[in-house]
Amino acid sequence: MSRLHLLCLIATLGACVDHEPSLLAGKTTSLKVDLIAPADPGSQQNRLPDGTTTATVKITALDENGDTDTSVSRDVDLYVGFLGTLTPAHEKGVPFQKVPLTAGVSAATTVNLPPTFGATFLWVEDVEGSDPSFATGTSPQLWFRDPWIYDIQKPVSETAVNALTDSPLENKTVEVTTSHYGAMGRLVVSGVYATGYTLDDVKCQDASGTPPCQAGYYDHAFIYSYSKAFDQNGNPIVVGENIDGFQGGVSEFDGLTEIGFPQSFAADAPVVNAAQVSAPAIIDASWFAQDIMFERNEAGLVEVDGATLCPLDSDYTTYNQ
Repeated sequence: MSRLHLLCLIATLGACVDHEPSLLAGKTTSLKVDLIAPADPGSQQNRLPDGTTTATVKITALDENGDTDTSVSRDVDLYVGFLGTLTPAHEKGVPFQKVPLTAGVSAATTVNLPPTFGATFLWVEDVEGSDPSFATGTSPQLWFRDPWIYDIQKPVSETAVNALTDSPLENKTVEVTTSHYGAMGRLVVSGVYATGYTLDDVKCQDASGTPPCQAGYYDHAFIYSYSKAFDQNGNPIVVGENIDGFQGGVSEFDGLTEIGFPQSFAADAPVVNAAQVSAPAIIDASWFAQDIMFERNEAGLVEVDGATLCPLDSDYTTYNQ
């Protein structure tokens, strides 16, 4: 075939192409989320102060050309995304907040944030009404401090019906690398078991970590490693060890908060000082009339005075628990 014939064939085929209208024509294809406040969303190096509890946004429905879709006058659903999941859980189908759009645009809307940690964004989606577009959008990231053990353990309300059973960060992926107590604080291993270890966030006498050191309510965590626990260098975790931190998924097992699929971080030559382990909490008979005391000390060492100990069997020998 000559070059001339080939060019004619291409020209003929090109003339036969039909250009169908876009399936997205006249529909919302995305939601634009403008962050109005805080004016400075923070950064990984400069986190927002703890007092930042609200965010103000403006939401705009956009068509396939990036123009405002003025045909949209309905609510869109808003969720708060942080630590790997949306809040509330998306599968429950109940948004954190509904935001009304009129002619494709919302008013400046203030969102009262839940306790929020790390890189955070607001997720919006158009799923309401009889003919939703299912378009989505996210805000710019907001940077809050990373959680402490205290934030994982303390219920939102000690009088709530789920205070004894649900962590406020359940199903979140956390990384804890600092103490609740600043320079005087340490993350100290309080117990080592066949399936993991317990960790206390303690306050020592000074920034050098001088003992005695003491943990407060909700300053304890159970790191569930499924078998003997090791740090990132393959060294076994030991009682009294100061670790640099841990990461993993927060879950509840029969009301016991656990950090599952964990990774534990320690220095190449970590400080090991059993004297830094927090003194155990002494269980008092009054605790049985105020169950929250058990929750406040969950995963911490406890002491029972004047008790009768049943004979130990092979299970204790095998599992040390």
